[in-house]
Amino acid sequence: MHYLCTALYYDGVWVYALSGVAGIELVPTSGGGGFEAQTTLLNKWQFIQNASPVNSNELVIYSVGGPANFYLDLAAVDTNPIIPDQFDAPEPSTASLALFALGGGLLVASRRRTSRRVR
Repeated sequence: MHYLCTALYYDGVWVYALSGVAGIELVPTSGGGGFEAQTTLLNKWQFIQNASPVNSNELVIYSVGGPANFYLDLAAVDTNPIIPDQFDAPEPSTASLALFALGGGLLVASRRRTSRRVR
């Protein structure tokens, strides 16, 4: 299929793949296949993007070639190139530390209550 379009549409997303491969694609409004980009790394944030000469109103994010487990952040579609350096890579460790600290605080609080009852 040939696209008679002078403008490019750019799509991109931060992906943290735990297993498998994640892909993104702009789906043309007129039907037919779009252009896709895929992850190549596991257990690390990766910005995947592609440019497509299709007029689209739908960004599809999916697993490629079988099951995949992944996180997403900051998906974007624009008529200007997306520069990943403008966005900091998401840091899942920050959220993990906050949950760990909360869990530790709850554990300490529950142990204090137990020790008071024993006396």
